[in-house]
Amino acid sequence: MRQRRREPRQVRVTPRLFLSYEDADKKKLYDLVPMLKQYIDDPESPEYVVLRTLVERIRYVGATEMEYADVALP
Repeated sequence: MRQRRREPRQVRVTPRLFLSYEDADKKKLYDLVPMLKQYIDDPESPEYVVLRTLVERIRYVGATEMEYADVALP
């Protein structure tokens, strides 16, 4: 079976970032990512913050295209 060659593509994401000190956000992420328990003893620690992202723009360009196209956000 002949393997299909992958063409290069690029995606650019433009986010807005927010720091969250909310215990509810920290606990939710702490519970969802078990590996964090290796590094963070207490999810309510003030030294532990959550970086929240809000995607504002996504652009895509395919292998044969010359310009990025905007992708509609849901």
